[in-house]
Amino acid sequence: MFLSMALGLYALCSVRLRGRGLRCQEQQRRVRHHSRRLIRSINYPWQRVYQQRMSFEMMSEELCVRQLRFNKEAIGRLCDILQGDLRPSSKCRTALSVAMKVTTALNFYACGSYQASVGHMCKITQSAARACIHQVTDAIFRKASNFIRFDMSPVELRGRAVRFHRIAGFPKVLGVIAGSHIQLKAPNDQPISYMNSRGFHSLNVMIVCDAQMRILAVNADHKGSADDAFVLENSSLAQFMNKCPQRSGWLLGSSSYPLKTWLMVPYSKTQSKAQQRYNCAHVCTWQRGQDTVKLLKSRFQCLNRSKGILQYSPVKVSKIVVVCCALHNFALDQGQTLQPMEDTVSETDQLDTPDLDTVDTQESLKKTPTAAARAIREQLVDDRFGL
Repeated sequence: MFLSMALGLYALCSVRLRGRGLRCQEQQRRVRHHSRRLIRSINYPWQRVYQQRMSFEMMSEELCVRQLRFNKEAIGRLCDILQGDLRPSSKCRTALSVAMKVTTALNFYACGSYQASVGHMCKITQSAARACIHQVTDAIFRKASNFIRFDMSPVELRGRAVRFHRIAGFPKVLGVIAGSHIQLKAPNDQPISYMNSRGFHSLNVMIVCDAQMRILAVNADHKGSADDAFVLENSSLAQFMNKCPQRSGWLLGSSSYPLKTWLMVPYSKTQSKAQQRYNCAHVCTWQRGQDTVKLLKSRFQCLNRSKGILQYSPVKVSKIVVVCCALHNFALDQGQTLQPMEDTVSETDQLDTPDLDTVDTQESLKKTPTAAARAIREQLVDDRFGL
């Protein structure tokens, strides 16, 4: 009945306005517009039925750990931390809750799926999933310093050095540096500069971790074409270590990094048994950094190249990397253990790590180490590895 009334109104107005010339066209357009709105309101259901959404609160404990990498208690604590940043600004009953937003973002980080797949799992649209991922990423990124800290207090340094010493007997280690390339889609601006030596577009990410595989620092701002030495030299870590007055040890890095007074790297060619023992202890201790990268990519499959390419700009991918590192530390704080997955072993691609016998041919190592750095390494070899 209402539909016939609307159509009759439209026909009546059209007849009255017909033949009055071009000045009546605007009035005819308005009549058509109001008629369409009237018909739409008549056919629209009085009470719209929405699909039941799924947040972590409705999942089983096992499903939470498998799909989100955290148990319900840990996710609840994360929601409390992000409550102020993610609280809905609208009072509409269809607005997404904090729990819904965190569930959607964690599912994306953990499974490495596309936004549409994440939205299907959480029973929301692809555009809503995209908004959730961006909001949660920005919120955690702003709080990343609360999770990622390079504590240089004397007590912390001693404890960190003791834990590293237990691995292979390498003394005074403050942390190990590991690198990995995170693949992303070719950006519109200077795509060639993001192409790494393996032929795919990426960011060269540098991570510093301790013996417990906790991430102390992360740098995800450099393009894939940059080598490891360049990334280190242009990082805040290098400036911090050069100026740090409390430094009483060193970091360990691979052969792709230059030798410094605060960074010990292996010998390219050993000339004594002491240097061989030094190299062996160095590699065994430095491996903890690679294990951390494996664990990070196993926990958050969005960083794993075998699961797909991040379809975002380099700036957004950099934020996602930092957020995943912050959540990795949060997981360790909450006792969320995880074993590295088998398909992640090939993903610890420190592309610029050369073979020790060919290290002198690398462009990043043409700079001769300072006499002070060589003296410190020789003194270390004589004191701790010479028999």
